[in-house]
Amino acid sequence: MSIFRWVLVMLISLLLAGCSLSKEAKPPITEKKLTPVRLTEAVRSVYYAPQYVAFSQGFFQAEHLEVQLQTAWGGDKSLASLIKQETDFILAGPDLVLQARRQHPPLRELPLVFAQLTRRDGSFLIGRQPEPDFTWNNLKGKMVITSRRGSMPEMALNWLLQQQGLKPYRDVTLVQNIPAEWVAGAFISGSGHYLQAFEPLAFTLEKQGQGKVLASLGQAEPELPFAVYLSLPSTLELKKTSTLAFLRALARAQRWVAEHTPTDTAAAIKPFFPEYSQAELEQMLTRYYQAGVWAESPLPAATAFNNLQEMMVSTGQLAAPLPEKELVNPEPARSALSH
Repeated sequence: MSIFRWVLVMLISLLLAGCSLSKEAKPPITEKKLTPVRLTEAVRSVYYAPQYVAFSQGFFQAEHLEVQLQTAWGGDKSLASLIKQETDFILAGPDLVLQARRQHPPLRELPLVFAQLTRRDGSFLIGRQPEPDFTWNNLKGKMVITSRRGSMPEMALNWLLQQQGLKPYRDVTLVQNIPAEWVAGAFISGSGHYLQAFEPLAFTLEKQGQGKVLASLGQAEPELPFAVYLSLPSTLELKKTSTLAFLRALARAQRWVAEHTPTDTAAAIKPFFPEYSQAELEQMLTRYYQAGVWAESPLPAATAFNNLQEMMVSTGQLAAPLPEKELVNPEPARSALSH
C-alpha cells in the first residue's frame, strides 16, 4: 500500500470514529416529566365548567402537571380526603373551613381557601309548574328542599330569604335533612313545594317534566365565592411550584370560558358529561353565562369573601367574622398571576 493510500485510509477512519463519538456524546432528547397533582371535586357539575376546560384544552399539561381528578360525591367526603392527605386540593364550598374547625378532636392543621372558581351561587329554584309572575314572596308558607344546615346552598337561600323580608324556618320551611343523592327522588315523589338544585339536575327535572326552573339564586344574591379550592397550609408550602402552575392553568381556563360561547364550552366539557348531548350542555351553560357565575381569575375577591362572612354571621354559622388568615390565603394566586 502506498503512503498516500495509507494516509487516506487513516484519515477516513479517524473521521468515522469522530462521528461515532459525537453521536454517542449527544444527550437524548426527553420531554419534561409531568408533576402529579391530586385533585378531588365535591361533585361533578356543569357549574365547575372552567376546571374541565383546563383539562380539555391542555392547560394543566402545558404547565407540566398531571392532574389526577377524583369525584367524592359529597363535600364532607372531599374534606375527609384532604384531612387524611389523600388529596392535595379539593374543589368544594368554603363552608368546609367551618366544618373543619368543628372537628373533634381538633385538627392539627386547618384547610384554607387558596383559589376561587366561581363568584355567584350556581343553584336554581325549581317549582312544580311555571310561575310567570314569580317573586320570592311566593315561597311564604311553602316548603323548599335544600342542602344540609350550614352548607353553602342552605346558607345562601337562608340569607336571600332574609333579604327578601322572609324569615327562614318560620315563613318558609327549609328541608335540609335529605341526603343529596335522594333529593331529586324526594321532589319527584311529592316532597316539598320547591327544590334548590344545580345543573345538571335542574335541566334533567325540566326535561323529564318533573319541574320548572323559576329563578337563579345567583342573580338575586350578592357575589359569593361559592365554589373554591382548598388545601392544607403545609401542602401549599411543600408543593408551592405545583400550586402556582395549577393556578396559572386555572386562570387560563377562566379567561377561555369568558372569551368563548356556551356552544364552545359545551364542546370542551363534553368528555366529562358523556350522558348529556352537546346541545343539552349548551342549554345548561347558557343559564350560567347569563347569571355570570364564574370568577374572572382564581384570586380570592375581597368583596365576595366579605359577603361570605356576613352571610355566615347572618345565618348563625359564625358568631363574628373570622380573621382573613383563618379563612383564605390569597398569596399563591397573587403570585401565580404576577408571573
